[in-house]
Amino acid sequence: MANILSDYVLNHAATIRLIFFIVLGAVFAFLLCRFIINVVNLKHSGTGFKEKALTVIKDDYLIAAALIVLPVIFEIVLFGNSSLTLFKESYIRLAFFYGSICLCYIYKFLAGKSRRISSILDFVVKYRYRIALLVFVLLVCFRINFSSIGMWDAYTNEGSYSTVFGTPRTIRSDEWLVTTPFNLSQSHSGFSLVNPNLALGNNDMNVFHAPVLDASLPVRVLNWGYYIFGNEIGLSWFWSLKMIALFMFAFELGMILCKKDKAMALLSAIWITFSPAFMWWSVPVEFIFSIGIIVLFHTYVSKPELALWKKLLLAYGLVVCLCNFAYALYPAWQVPLAYLVLAFAIVDFIKHRKNLKKKDYLIMAATILLTLALLAYFVLTSWSGISALMSTKYPGAREATGGEYDFSRLTNYYSNFFTPFSKSFSNPSEISAFIIPCLSVLIVIACYALKILKNKRAKLCLKNSDNRYYIALFAVLTFFALWICLPWPRFLSKITFMSFSVVNRTETVFFLSFLLLAITVANDYFSRKKKLFNKYVSLGISAAISIIAYLIAKNGVLTSFFSSFMLIALALAVFAMNYTLLSCNKKAFVFTMAVISIITGMTVNPITHGISSVTETKIAQAAVSIAAETPDAVWAGELQTNAQYLLANGVKVINGINEYPNYEWIDLIDPEHEYEEAWNRYAHIMISLDDSTPFELLGPDSYRLHLSYTKAKKLNIKYYYSYTKPDQKIIDDYNMTCVYGDDANRQYIYEIG
Repeated sequence: MANILSDYVLNHAATIRLIFFIVLGAVFAFLLCRFIINVVNLKHSGTGFKEKALTVIKDDYLIAAALIVLPVIFEIVLFGNSSLTLFKESYIRLAFFYGSICLCYIYKFLAGKSRRISSILDFVVKYRYRIALLVFVLLVCFRINFSSIGMWDAYTNEGSYSTVFGTPRTIRSDEWLVTTPFNLSQSHSGFSLVNPNLALGNNDMNVFHAPVLDASLPVRVLNWGYYIFGNEIGLSWFWSLKMIALFMFAFELGMILCKKDKAMALLSAIWITFSPAFMWWSVPVEFIFSIGIIVLFHTYVSKPELALWKKLLLAYGLVVCLCNFAYALYPAWQVPLAYLVLAFAIVDFIKHRKNLKKKDYLIMAATILLTLALLAYFVLTSWSGISALMSTKYPGAREATGGEYDFSRLTNYYSNFFTPFSKSFSNPSEISAFIIPCLSVLIVIACYALKILKNKRAKLCLKNSDNRYYIALFAVLTFFALWICLPWPRFLSKITFMSFSVVNRTETVFFLSFLLLAITVANDYFSRKKKLFNKYVSLGISAAISIIAYLIAKNGVLTSFFSSFMLIALALAVFAMNYTLLSCNKKAFVFTMAVISIITGMTVNPITHGISSVTETKIAQAAVSIAAETPDAVWAGELQTNAQYLLANGVKVINGINEYPNYEWIDLIDPEHEYEEAWNRYAHIMISLDDSTPFELLGPDSYRLHLSYTKAKKLNIKYYYSYTKPDQKIIDDYNMTCVYGDDANRQYIYEIG
């Protein structure tokens, strides 16, 4: 939809340019006339010249008229567009400037309705769980998900248009190419532990986090939609529940850190949920459930008055969160997140332990035992898959010792303002970050620390139970900083389990922890009667920070990415974040950070309807029809995309994405394990029909399998799905017959005789 709109605008540039200037001129003329009327009326007032001059300068209509023409002046002066030609870049610049002006007026309007806004917020907070349930039901009923599944349109070339709004992200292949096809494939296998349609029935689907019908069903809440309603609603359930659960957990965490300040808690939910660091990684479940553990444990220990059924419900929630956190099987994030969770749990237990009674300890013990039982079941039933994954060359052999952090990554968030709207980065996920006014937060912390030391109140502050979250966050931040910045002895990295977490993944948890600290600091700062800085000092510091950001972006490692317009937009956004905090303007800060979070995060993942891109194309229906006639036939895909597409539709494929190798067919091709370095890994597997070196390593997570006719027959491959027609020699050598051909969309299925 966004691309269609963009094409329409560019194709009708002259007409739109005329309409734009007519509307602009009309609005400007109206504002100017109102200003003149005000000046005339002012002439007859009894005020002095100085008062009249100040009134004229502050006139709302004059300011609005100036703001109307200011973007046009910028376009002419700053960007050299003296002829005011409208093209893609000029549309973006004008939209930014006029959008910023509109946001300022929206804020002014909302600030003037603070009592009304407060009552609405009270209502929303009071009924937040009912509202969340209603939103969830609506999203599921309308089959809405946030998957980049629309990327398949680029491979089938059929244009099923499942994407309603936004842009499917190529880089999110871990989601649309890997996770989603695996999840969809499970309904065709009866949700079995080992899917017979993948890699000749070797890979454990629990290791893939796919829906499996086993004893873990009661805690696999994200997959319930697949079991009950099928694939289309299942995918919507999975995505909707992820997003809503993160938002609600983040809100409750904000209520804890901000001492039940509703506005700051709402900001926390928006800020955390829609952070680029989460959105560009398709909302990792490790973070959702780790925040859930913090919130549920705090709620249990801090509210002794809760009814027994509510405590049991919280205990069940903890079992769900603990199990799903463990099931993620990604220690690079799990290990540092475990430290963060532990820090909060220790603080809450120490602070509220007097609230706990014997029955509470019994419930906690039962919670731990049930969690351990479910995890033991998971390990026992999936141990072969887990051990196979751990013994791979990649990622199983990976081991970290910390240090060697690239400090240029500290400014990654500069680019995150623009990555949703730019194609300049091949991997925006790796540079995704949390957008935080770090310098102003550090300045506020430093000022308060100096005051505490000056007044010799350090011991008193440490003993204050309200400050223990600060202590916990400072502790984990120090621990992570040491890991990120300094190399550790191998034995120390192993006994702390940090050897499982590479520096760039620990960095994500470090800045999540810093974001929680920033939320806590900001709330405490806003709640104090006395400001640290007056508006002029705040203005000067914020301007200096903006200039620093401008210079770093212009001359740093990403200098080729930033245009002049981007540098200006970045400086303005950085200024707004820091000034609203330092000037202690809570309303403006909440509004600013919420808008920035929505623009930079909510625009990452598309809004998608259903799964038509996978199931309702001609090639999908042809493959399913052929497979139905020969259900035991083995298929191969030219690329991993071909194979994964077949798998998602319930077709039996040998390649695609393998979490770990299937030795049954590997031994047929490489009995001496001569090419183990290539195939013993998590791998995207492509298959070529030719008689060359069997295994060709293409990257850390991909290889190409070359199959001669003899080896293809050894593997019982009957059908070959590709985007290209094989050479006539290959067709003859492999006795191939085209059973489905679509030259217009470049889709071919061949039967190997």
